[in-house]
Amino acid sequence: RNTKIMSSSGGGGGGGGHHHHHHHDGQCSCHEEAKVDEVDYGTSLYPSIDLDGVRCLNEREDGMAPKCIKPYDKRNDTSESLLSDEDDHELLLFVPFSSQVKIKSFCLVGGKNGAAPAKVKMFVNREDVDFSNVNDLTPTQEFTLSELTGPDDFVPVKPHKFHNVAVLCLFISETHGADWSEIVYLAFKGESTKNVRHKGVAFVYEARANVKDHRVPEEDGVHKTI
Repeated sequence: RNTKIMSSSGGGGGGGGHHHHHHHDGQCSCHEEAKVDEVDYGTSLYPSIDLDGVRCLNEREDGMAPKCIKPYDKRNDTSESLLSDEDDHELLLFVPFSSQVKIKSFCLVGGKNGAAPAKVKMFVNREDVDFSNVNDLTPTQEFTLSELTGPDDFVPVKPHKFHNVAVLCLFISETHGADWSEIVYLAFKGESTKNVRHKGVAFVYEARANVKDHRVPEEDGVHKTI
Protein backbone atom coordinates (compact mmCIF):
# COMPACT_ATOMS: atom_id res chain seq x y z
CA ARG A 1 0.00 0.00 0.00
CA ASN A 2 3.03 2.26 -0.17
CA THR A 3 1.62 3.89 -3.26
CA LYS A 4 2.79 7.24 -4.43
CA ILE A 5 0.56 10.09 -3.40
CA MET A 6 -0.36 11.95 -6.55
CA SER A 7 -0.58 15.69 -6.45
CA SER A 8 -3.85 17.23 -7.54
CA SER A 9 -2.25 19.17 -10.36
CA GLY A 10 -3.17 16.61 -13.01
CA GLY A 11 0.00 14.57 -12.75
CA GLY A 12 -1.03 12.24 -15.54
CA GLY A 13 1.28 13.79 -18.08
CA GLY A 14 4.40 12.03 -16.93
CA GLY A 15 5.55 14.98 -14.87
CA GLY A 16 6.94 16.71 -17.94
CA GLY A 17 5.26 19.96 -17.03
CA HIS A 18 7.81 20.75 -14.32
CA HIS A 19 10.61 21.57 -16.76
CA HIS A 20 9.68 25.21 -17.14
CA HIS A 21 12.35 27.86 -17.19
CA HIS A 22 10.99 30.60 -14.97
CA HIS A 23 12.96 32.29 -12.22
CA HIS A 24 12.41 30.87 -8.74
CA ASP A 25 11.42 33.92 -6.75
CA GLY A 26 9.96 32.07 -3.78
CA GLN A 27 6.50 31.84 -5.32
CA CYS A 28 7.04 28.62 -7.25
CA SER A 29 5.53 25.48 -5.78
CA CYS A 30 7.46 22.97 -7.92
CA HIS A 31 9.49 21.65 -5.02
CA GLU A 32 6.49 21.24 -2.77
CA GLU A 33 4.70 19.28 -5.49
CA ALA A 34 7.72 17.08 -5.99
CA LYS A 35 7.72 16.26 -2.29
CA VAL A 36 4.04 15.34 -2.35
CA ASP A 37 4.40 13.08 -5.37
CA GLU A 38 6.65 10.53 -3.72
CA VAL A 39 7.19 9.76 -0.06
CA ASP A 40 10.63 8.37 0.79
CA TYR A 41 9.96 5.64 3.34
CA GLY A 42 13.64 4.58 3.54
CA THR A 43 15.12 1.11 3.83
CA SER A 44 14.69 -1.35 6.68
CA LEU A 45 16.47 -0.39 9.89
CA TYR A 46 16.06 -3.86 11.40
CA PRO A 47 19.81 -4.64 11.03
CA SER A 48 20.62 -1.47 13.03
CA ILE A 49 18.42 -2.28 16.03
CA ASP A 50 20.25 -3.38 19.18
CA LEU A 51 17.77 -6.15 20.03
CA ASP A 52 19.54 -7.07 23.28
CA GLY A 53 19.02 -3.54 24.52
CA VAL A 54 15.29 -3.30 23.74
CA ARG A 55 13.35 -2.87 26.99
CA CYS A 56 9.85 -2.00 28.09
CA LEU A 57 8.08 -0.68 31.18
CA ASN A 58 4.76 -2.38 32.07
CA GLU A 59 5.36 -5.45 29.88
CA ARG A 60 3.32 -8.45 31.01
CA GLU A 61 6.34 -10.75 31.24
CA ASP A 62 10.01 -9.82 31.59
CA GLY A 63 11.84 -9.98 28.30
CA MET A 64 8.77 -9.63 26.06
CA ALA A 65 9.82 -6.30 24.56
CA PRO A 66 11.99 -7.55 21.63
CA LYS A 67 9.37 -10.07 20.50
CA CYS A 68 7.44 -7.47 18.50
CA ILE A 69 10.54 -6.42 16.53
CA LYS A 70 10.87 -8.91 13.71
CA PRO A 71 12.64 -9.15 10.37
CA TYR A 72 10.52 -8.38 7.33
CA ASP A 73 10.01 -12.05 6.40
CA LYS A 74 8.46 -12.67 9.85
CA ARG A 75 6.12 -9.69 9.65
CA ASN A 76 3.00 -11.88 9.44
CA ASP A 77 4.01 -14.06 12.40
CA THR A 78 1.57 -13.30 15.21
CA SER A 79 2.74 -16.10 17.52
CA GLU A 80 4.96 -13.72 19.51
CA SER A 81 4.09 -10.21 20.59
CA LEU A 82 4.54 -7.59 23.30
CA LEU A 83 1.69 -7.35 25.80
CA SER A 84 1.08 -4.84 28.56
CA ASP A 85 -0.26 -5.77 31.99
CA GLU A 86 -3.82 -7.06 31.76
CA ASP A 87 -5.40 -4.08 33.52
CA ASP A 88 -3.08 -1.32 32.32
CA HIS A 89 -2.73 -0.56 28.61
CA GLU A 90 0.17 1.90 28.84
CA LEU A 91 3.57 0.81 27.52
CA LEU A 92 6.94 2.58 27.45
CA LEU A 93 9.16 0.87 24.90
CA PHE A 94 12.82 1.77 24.37
CA VAL A 95 14.46 0.79 21.08
CA PRO A 96 18.24 1.41 20.92
CA PHE A 97 20.20 1.34 17.67
CA SER A 98 23.72 -0.02 17.27
CA SER A 99 24.60 2.97 15.09
CA GLN A 100 22.85 6.30 14.81
CA VAL A 101 20.01 6.26 12.31
CA LYS A 102 17.71 8.63 10.47
CA ILE A 103 14.15 7.34 10.82
CA LYS A 104 11.81 8.12 7.92
CA SER A 105 8.82 5.86 8.63
CA PHE A 106 7.54 3.18 10.97
CA CYS A 107 4.98 0.39 11.05
CA LEU A 108 3.17 -0.67 14.21
CA VAL A 109 0.72 -3.58 14.00
CA GLY A 110 -1.42 -4.11 17.08
CA GLY A 111 -3.36 -7.01 18.51
CA LYS A 112 -7.00 -7.86 18.00
CA ASN A 113 -10.03 -7.24 20.25
CA GLY A 114 -9.29 -3.54 20.72
CA ALA A 115 -5.76 -4.12 22.02
CA ALA A 116 -4.09 -2.35 19.09
CA PRO A 117 -2.45 0.95 20.13
CA ALA A 118 -4.48 3.99 19.08
CA LYS A 119 -2.00 6.69 20.09
CA VAL A 120 1.77 6.62 20.30
CA LYS A 121 4.17 9.38 21.31
CA MET A 122 7.80 9.13 20.23
CA PHE A 123 10.78 10.65 22.01
CA VAL A 124 14.20 10.75 20.30
CA ASN A 125 17.31 10.09 22.42
CA ARG A 126 15.51 10.10 25.76
CA GLU A 127 16.23 7.25 28.14
CA ASP A 128 15.00 9.16 31.18
CA VAL A 129 11.30 8.79 30.32
CA ASP A 130 9.11 6.94 32.80
CA PHE A 131 5.44 6.93 33.77
CA SER A 132 5.98 9.75 36.28
CA ASN A 133 7.18 12.29 33.70
CA VAL A 134 6.02 11.10 30.27
CA ASN A 135 2.92 13.30 30.24
CA ASP A 136 4.98 16.39 31.11
CA LEU A 137 7.47 15.95 28.28
CA THR A 138 7.00 17.24 24.74
CA PRO A 139 7.19 14.30 22.31
CA THR A 140 9.25 14.48 19.16
CA GLN A 141 6.08 13.51 17.29
CA GLU A 142 2.70 12.00 18.17
CA PHE A 143 0.67 9.64 16.00
CA THR A 144 -2.91 8.35 15.89
CA LEU A 145 -2.92 4.77 14.60
CA SER A 146 -5.55 2.76 12.78
CA GLU A 147 -6.71 -0.52 14.26
CA LEU A 148 -6.49 -1.99 10.76
CA THR A 149 -2.78 -1.26 10.19
CA GLY A 150 -1.09 -4.14 8.38
CA PRO A 151 2.59 -5.12 8.30
CA ASP A 152 3.21 -3.23 5.07
CA ASP A 153 1.50 0.00 6.15
CA PHE A 154 4.36 2.37 6.96
CA VAL A 155 3.62 5.78 8.45
CA PRO A 156 6.02 8.61 7.50
CA VAL A 157 7.54 10.69 10.29
CA LYS A 158 8.92 14.24 10.08
CA PRO A 159 12.43 13.17 9.04
CA HIS A 160 14.13 16.38 10.18
CA LYS A 161 13.09 15.52 13.73
CA PHE A 162 14.44 11.97 13.57
CA HIS A 163 18.11 12.57 12.68
CA ASN A 164 20.96 10.90 14.60
CA VAL A 165 18.64 8.66 16.59
CA ALA A 166 20.57 6.53 19.09
CA VAL A 167 17.52 5.39 21.05
CA LEU A 168 13.81 5.83 20.40
CA CYS A 169 11.23 5.78 23.17
CA LEU A 170 7.62 4.93 22.27
CA PHE A 171 4.79 5.69 24.70
CA ILE A 172 1.53 3.83 24.03
CA SER A 173 -1.07 6.01 25.72
CA GLU A 174 -4.35 4.70 24.26
CA THR A 175 -5.75 1.53 22.73
CA HIS A 176 -8.81 0.91 20.57
CA GLY A 177 -10.86 -0.03 23.63
CA ALA A 178 -9.11 -2.88 25.43
CA ASP A 179 -7.74 -2.62 28.98
CA TRP A 180 -4.39 -3.96 27.76
CA SER A 181 -2.29 -3.23 24.69
CA GLU A 182 -0.53 -5.57 22.29
CA ILE A 183 2.13 -4.87 19.67
CA VAL A 184 2.50 -7.73 17.20
CA TYR A 185 4.95 -6.12 14.76
CA LEU A 186 7.09 -3.00 15.00
CA ALA A 187 9.47 -1.91 12.23
CA PHE A 188 11.34 1.21 11.18
CA LYS A 189 12.67 2.42 7.84
CA GLY A 190 15.19 5.13 7.10
CA GLU A 191 18.95 5.41 6.75
CA SER A 192 21.66 4.04 8.99
CA THR A 193 24.86 5.98 9.55
CA LYS A 194 28.33 4.72 10.36
CA ASN A 195 28.37 6.57 13.69
CA VAL A 196 28.58 3.64 16.08
CA ARG A 197 26.84 4.40 19.34
CA HIS A 198 28.91 3.98 22.48
CA LYS A 199 26.38 2.71 24.98
CA GLY A 200 25.54 5.24 27.64
CA VAL A 201 27.37 8.10 25.92
CA ALA A 202 25.68 9.16 22.69
CA PHE A 203 22.47 10.48 24.21
CA VAL A 204 23.79 11.88 27.50
CA TYR A 205 24.33 15.33 25.98
CA GLU A 206 20.92 15.39 24.34
CA ALA A 207 19.22 14.34 27.56
CA ARG A 208 20.97 17.17 29.40
CA ALA A 209 20.05 19.63 26.69
CA ASN A 210 16.42 18.64 27.11
CA VAL A 211 16.49 19.67 30.76
CA LYS A 212 15.55 23.09 29.42
CA ASP A 213 12.01 21.72 29.09
CA HIS A 214 11.73 22.18 32.86
CA ARG A 215 14.05 25.15 33.36
CA VAL A 216 12.93 28.29 35.12
CA PRO A 217 13.29 31.19 32.65
CA GLU A 218 15.62 33.24 34.89
CA GLU A 219 18.24 30.51 34.71
CA ASP A 220 18.83 30.99 30.99
CA GLY A 221 22.27 32.38 30.27
CA VAL A 222 23.50 31.94 33.83
CA HIS A 223 26.71 29.92 33.94
CA LYS A 224 26.57 27.44 36.77
CA THR A 225 29.28 25.19 38.04
CA ILE A 226 28.07 21.61 38.24
